[in-house]
Amino acid sequence: YYQYAKSVVEAETKGISRGKRTAFFGVANPDDRATQMSSEHLIKPLSDGMKKDYKDWKLDVVAPAKATKSTLGNYLGGKDTPALLFTASHGMNFKMTDPRQLPHTGALLCQDWPGPKVRKPITEEHYFSADDIASDADVFGMMAFIFACYGGGTPKMDNLYRQAFGELVRYHREGVVG
Repeated sequence: YYQYAKSVVEAETKGISRGKRTAFFGVANPDDRATQMSSEHLIKPLSDGMKKDYKDWKLDVVAPAKATKSTLGNYLGGKDTPALLFTASHGMNFKMTDPRQLPHTGALLCQDWPGPKVRKPITEEHYFSADDIASDADVFGMMAFIFACYGGGTPKMDNLYRQAFGELVRYHREGVVG
């Protein structure tokens, strides 16, 4: 967070700009109501509003089928890095004993995941973590809004989450998706 905040302040104080370009990236995994809902009822209305109200901005809306790990890499420091990036997906969560708990909690589950009915373990091929940001990534001056569980850490108690998204509690207990 420190590095991100530092780059935002530096970009603002030095007048550095990426240009008026935004991207909306939302997955809609098969048989997964939560991501399908966020794609339809979050990504779509936000991007439609942006198109209507900010006509001078170039707008990329990544179709769910293309909302893959490799596509996200292009938007997070790669060739398609915008001034504003909005993502919506599940966030990864791991048990305290899992070696991925510290480096990958909050990683973004992408369209690469075949959905809950396939019953395959979620692997690093399915999600985008900080490890996937290229060493030469240029995110300077970009603002990213990442809508996903566990993006800011692991809550001690998540009763509100259980009430809002009861069907996903099972995934949390298995420690595979948020």
